[in-house]
Amino acid sequence: QKEVIESLNKQLAEKPTEIIKTVEVPTTNAISTANVSCSKWYVLFAKNSAKITSEGQKVLDSVGDNLIVDIEATASPEGSENYNKQLSVQRAKNVAEYLTKRGVKVRNAIGKGVVGEASNRIAIVTVAD
Repeated sequence: QKEVIESLNKQLAEKPTEIIKTVEVPTTNAISTANVSCSKWYVLFAKNSAKITSEGQKVLDSVGDNLIVDIEATASPEGSENYNKQLSVQRAKNVAEYLTKRGVKVRNAIGKGVVGEASNRIAIVTVAD
């Protein structure tokens, strides 16, 4: 997983407007639904935006119905701490609303602000344990 995040951070460092990548991560926990093909989904955002892109929608549409998930969203280090915290909260909220409308149950949706020093405009959706 660390290599995947490092790869995404490298792509983001090149200052693209949008990068979306679906990554299948093997899970060690048994999940009792046929709709799950992975346990984590990654949605990337454009700089200074909480809008879910069309590619982000495709990623979220691949989340199985009737799952229970947690969402953690972050922001890149540009801007003030307060702005980045609010932006990450809005990203988590937008992803939660999108998934809820599809029938996915959201247990937690957290905006974490800036995490680390690299660009990380991302929301990670994880199947809840």
